[in-house]
Amino acid sequence: MNLKNLLSKSKYIDVLYVEDDEDIRNDTHEVLNDIFLKVDSEGDGVDGLDKYIQYHKETSKYYDLVISDIKMPNKNGITLCKDIFKINSSQIIIIISAHNDSEYLVELINLGISHFIQKPLELNNAFKVFHTTSSAIYSSRLIDEYNKKIKTMNHELKVLNEDLEIKVKERTRELENQLYFDKLTRVFSYSALLRDIKKSDYSTIFLINIDSFQNINNIYGFQSGNTILQQFSLCLKGFGNIYKIYRTHADEFVLLKSTEIFNLSDFEKELRKMKEKIKNFNFKLENGESIDVDATIGVSISSENPLSTAHMALKYANKHRLGYKIYNKDIDITQEMNNVLKWSAKIKNAIKNDMVFPVFQPIVNKNKEIVKYEVLMRISEIKDNKVEMISPYFFLDAAIKTKQYNTLSNIIIEKSFEVMNNNDKDFSINISYEDIFNHTLIQYIKNNLDKYPKIGARLIIEILETELIEDMHVMNEFISDFKKYGVRIAIDDFGTGHSNFSNILDLNPDYIKIDGSFIKNIHTDKKSYSLVKGIIESAKELNIKTIAEFIHNKDVFEVTLKLGIDEFQGFYFSEPLIKP
Repeated sequence: MNLKNLLSKSKYIDVLYVEDDEDIRNDTHEVLNDIFLKVDSEGDGVDGLDKYIQYHKETSKYYDLVISDIKMPNKNGITLCKDIFKINSSQIIIIISAHNDSEYLVELINLGISHFIQKPLELNNAFKVFHTTSSAIYSSRLIDEYNKKIKTMNHELKVLNEDLEIKVKERTRELENQLYFDKLTRVFSYSALLRDIKKSDYSTIFLINIDSFQNINNIYGFQSGNTILQQFSLCLKGFGNIYKIYRTHADEFVLLKSTEIFNLSDFEKELRKMKEKIKNFNFKLENGESIDVDATIGVSISSENPLSTAHMALKYANKHRLGYKIYNKDIDITQEMNNVLKWSAKIKNAIKNDMVFPVFQPIVNKNKEIVKYEVLMRISEIKDNKVEMISPYFFLDAAIKTKQYNTLSNIIIEKSFEVMNNNDKDFSINISYEDIFNHTLIQYIKNNLDKYPKIGARLIIEILETELIEDMHVMNEFISDFKKYGVRIAIDDFGTGHSNFSNILDLNPDYIKIDGSFIKNIHTDKKSYSLVKGIIESAKELNIKTIAEFIHNKDVFEVTLKLGIDEFQGFYFSEPLIKP
């Protein structure tokens, strides 16, 4: 996102910002204040509307832009939008909220809202929306200012009336071109797409994303990238007699047709025809060199939220490496997004109120004596006046997607190290292969090892599965780095995926933890028994200790004990403890 380009438009814009959460309001106000000319902030819909009316009385104009939350006390964002539209039907409004309820979105879209930003605020996405709205406001202001000048000139110079009318039309067309046409490819723009979707009762959308376009820019340069984009728009113009063509983002195009009459087999034929044409098109770089270009397509045939559902189809196609995908309810991620938003709010509340904490599950030896603890993450929430403890199974994915994983991990590391510093037992923490590339997290662990220098010899790092390891050199460097502190290494969930002793030999671990899926039925499942027996025998030859997870009853314990497992973990011995 070109911030300089954004500021060239936004620094002339007055903004009303309405948000009931004081912390969010203050933080976001600072960001907005750096972008826009003037920002007034209010805490609910009632105060927001009063400020809107007051501003008009004082300045004889309306705010250029209103940014509002949805759920607020006294008067919510939807009612505020309705009241503002009664006063000024052309007001541009951005909705910024953590509530992605489809009912709210449909109602807001039906009101005429077309700009949305999701909490927590992700600056790059927010800047894109600010750029779109600022450009529209700036262009509209240019049109208004120019029309005012023309009106004055017409009044003063009636003789030049015809000539001035021609110039007004030319200037208006020029400004409309800036707003509704993409300058590089000369197809319709994203603003034009939103306008046309709003006008249409039923839209068919082909959302086309050029595969690996960033690689073209990186390898051949932006000028060659621009040349490919221009040629790609020419390729799509072969469908221009049926569809309107738009360029919505850098490497993303849309074909739009407004019709309620469709035949699914015909659409699939057109999809294959598009794919074939793109594949066979003679794309050339700026230097004349030919290059193969392909694209992935998401299709939506819908009367509601066609662009959003097309994005879902495109995301599905990319994830599953499909050439194209037609949207259907089976791939709808609205519920998934709502779930992420729900847990994001709960995680944020847990962090804010110190409700993130470690629990410690005992690991015992053959005599059922506790020899160490595994540190596990939990958050809590108050429900029906009771404190409930929540497993990461429910919130970890949301934490990663909303960029709160680092904060949670840092809290667990700090609190567990502090607890275990006053305990003489060994303890283990879990690290994934992806975490090894998270320099912030790794440095935080090292900082705590430096803070508690005697704890390194009692710490075990459990590496979650090894099948994702692509760079053994990086993995070995990580292990070597931490062994300098006296830290030992365990391979967690061993036996699932593509774990093998070749990887284990390369990593030279101190322990392997056999996955619970092989342990839980080992007393009745001959296949599990044979597999675990083989793992134990091989581990003993390599002088690697074995730990069995999911020991849930006496029978499982006795079988694994006879097989020669060194250490045991499971609810048969103890559930995770608040204090070790």
